[in-house]
Amino acid sequence: MRLSSKARYGVRAMARLYKDYKGLPISLKDIARMEMIDEAYLAQLLLKLKNFGLIATERGKSGGYLPARDAGDITLMDILNAVEEEIMPLECFVNIAICPLTASCFTKDFWYNLKQEIEKALSGITLKSIIEKHDAIPASYKADKELQKEA
Repeated sequence: MRLSSKARYGVRAMARLYKDYKGLPISLKDIARMEMIDEAYLAQLLLKLKNFGLIATERGKSGGYLPARDAGDITLMDILNAVEEEIMPLECFVNIAICPLTASCFTKDFWYNLKQEIEKALSGITLKSIIEKHDAIPASYKADKELQKEA
């Protein structure tokens, strides 16, 4: 299964915001720059995350985005529910007209069960655990991986 850019960028933006928050709102521009996400695209995602109650905003000259809940209470499933329409392993779950076998498909139950297992797994991973695991990776390993990307 492949996650969309909305899902990937939504998780990255949330992790960045929650990790870097030090009591002051973080600007859209700063999150976009640090995560290399287009500002306009990120603004759409952050609005969805705000409407879902995962982040808050503060207006004004020094305004920006800030956490709305504890990172330990936010799961990957919460973030994906906020930015994605729905997680489906196959298009035929969303649009039954694309497959003439939808009603009699032998594998439909398998795919549905897979969807449930994926959702269960995503519901068991918190934003806090993602941040903590990232922080536990030695800086030298992170630097080595960045150098490999540039090569």
